Formats: sequence, C-alpha cells, structure tokens
Amino acid sequence: GKVSWMLGNLMAPSTLCHGDYRADNIMFDGNDPAVIDFQLIGVGSGMYDVGYFISQSIATDVRRGHDQELVNTYLDRLEKHGITIDRDEMWRQYLISVCFCVTYGVTTFGGFAEQNERGQQLLQDMLLRALNCVADNDALKVMS
Repeated sequence: GKVSWMLGNLMAPSTLCHGDYRADNIMFDGNDPAVIDFQLIGVGSGMYDVGYFISQSIATDVRRGHDQELVNTYLDRLEKHGITIDRDEMWRQYLISVCFCVTYGVTTFGGFAEQNERGQQLLQDMLLRALNCVADNDALKVMS
C-alpha cells in the first residue's frame, strides 16, 4: 500500500538516519547539541529525519510558512560539504516524509491511555503538528 510506497521513496540517497529525530532527543550544553535515543537508527534518506524534526518538533505557528526555508538550510549545508543533491527530489522526499510522520502519530496513539500526562500531551502535539504540516504544504499531492 501507500506506507510501502512512502518507505520505498525514502531510501536514497542513503545515509545514517536517527529515526526519532525530535527536539526531546536533543540536549544542549551551551550551544553544543548532543543527540540521544538511537533506538530507531537505520539507513535511508536524510530527508526522513528532516521531515520528522520539522513536522513534529516545531510548533505549527512557528513552522508555518518556513518549511521550504528550513529544508533549503539543510540542503545548503549538504552542498557546502560537497554533496550533490537534486533539490526538487529532496523537496518531494520532504513531503513524503511529513506524510509518513502522520502514520507514526496515529500508530503511537494506540498507547495513549497508558501514557502519563506529559506523554499524552507530547503524542497529541506531535500528531497535530504532523497533520498541520501535511495540510500546510499540500503534501498529499505527492501520493498520487
């Protein structure tokens, strides 16, 4: 189905992906970040982690209208380090990623009742942010 299609379209260019790259898994010592929680690490498109972070960690009112700018900042950094990319393909993968991120929120919601208050709020925020990101970017258009 569509989930298999999404995953199949998020495999190249291959890189190491965190798999759960969100604000709660980044700690700071001053300006120095440290990423934690590598339970879902794997190989795939880096755009999955980018889409996951932007769609799940940034409040909708802060993110809205800045998706392209945020993605371009990431892509600029890749190019600065000599990585050749197709920006149109990376934007397409970003849209696929934010669509896929909704599935994470929906499947995780099954354990909502077992979560403490903070966990419930986090799940609710992540799902609503993901849905808003899909809608704001008309991301479902890549699914046809």
